[in-house]
Amino acid sequence: MVSGENLGKLTFRQRVKRTCKRLFGGTGKERAFNITLYAVFALFLVVMLSPFAYVIVESLKSKELVNDVPTQIWGFAAYQAVLGGSESILRTFLNTVFVTIFGTAFAVALTTVGAYPLSRRNLKGRQFFLGYILVTMLFSGGLIPFYLLIRNVLQLTDSYWVYILIGGAGAFNVFIVKGYFQGISEELYEAAALDGAGEFRIFVSVYLPLSKPIIATIALWIAVGKWNDYMTGLLYIKSSDKLLIQNTLRGMLSKASNTSGMGGGSDQMALSESIKMAAVVVSLIPIMCVYPFVQKYFTKGVMLGSVKG
Repeated sequence: MVSGENLGKLTFRQRVKRTCKRLFGGTGKERAFNITLYAVFALFLVVMLSPFAYVIVESLKSKELVNDVPTQIWGFAAYQAVLGGSESILRTFLNTVFVTIFGTAFAVALTTVGAYPLSRRNLKGRQFFLGYILVTMLFSGGLIPFYLLIRNVLQLTDSYWVYILIGGAGAFNVFIVKGYFQGISEELYEAAALDGAGEFRIFVSVYLPLSKPIIATIALWIAVGKWNDYMTGLLYIKSSDKLLIQNTLRGMLSKASNTSGMGGGSDQMALSESIKMAAVVVSLIPIMCVYPFVQKYFTKGVMLGSVKG
């Protein structure tokens, strides 16, 4: 057994040797199993990361070609074209951030408020409401009736509200949160009720603080959906200054493809492909930066919300 003081004195080679001995120690069968397991994990990691690596490498390729020979291998010309294009990429980026934040907050609030009463077994008509919500999850009225509802009845076309209200409370998320709420000890509810707390106070002071994992999980789901939303802007938004980043990047990709298809030369075609990859990177980075902060809640929230209740 190596103490903490002696561990700090070990050389790098000794530390590597010690780690390998700990990982691959044991009998021959255990070593073979560990080596196979880590080899499978390494292969899986390579398969999962290869597309991301390809996208990043392609986005950094330079457009400067002379006789099909690159004079500069790497460059940021594609990112300059994406971030400094004729479209207001900054405006659409801010629009997307606004819609993602407020849309996620609204959806999480609506989901938790709707799931809490459904988790109470003494709610009158509980089975009817659960069945009603389940029907909305299994069946849909169709795209055309929904479009007419948004345009003629609610009159939300060409408005930021259409981004926020659509998908405000998904039936699947309601059932997941309801199951998590039912997993919270009933004794906590009874203790709070004995202290004179009402339903709203119990919901805010007891259930919400204990539900951070599931709230973080559904918030991540909703935020990813809001950030990648393309169809809402395509169907309901007419003003270009109210579009989201996915719609703007799609328009830029179309222009880049049309330019390369009109015989712009090999350097222009290379830049067109780089612009496509740079657009993908620009749209992925914000969500990839947020995910590590909620990842520890993600698995826990899904597992608890799915097995309880």
